[in-house]
Amino acid sequence: MTRLSDHDLTEREYRTTDRLSQRRLDRTGWLRGKDERLLALQALAAIGPSRVLDAGCGTGDFAALIAAPEVLCVDSSEAAVKATEAKGR
Repeated sequence: MTRLSDHDLTEREYRTTDRLSQRRLDRTGWLRGKDERLLALQALAAIGPSRVLDAGCGTGDFAALIAAPEVLCVDSSEAAVKATEAKGR
């Protein structure tokens, strides 16, 4: 069993955004009508915050959907940060 604190595993998984893209393909909640992203966007729209933190932003795809004046994106993966910055986030 691997551990979340396994540095080598973390390095392999987050060196590029390729593995992130593969993991995102595994999400099937939307097939059952339970898209967590939609629920989060609905909650944000109801609250109407002026600032949102997207911690673990990945490539910034979700952050691009957030309708708030300021969206701060952070991620521990340097590759993800570069991908998000390339999108203007």
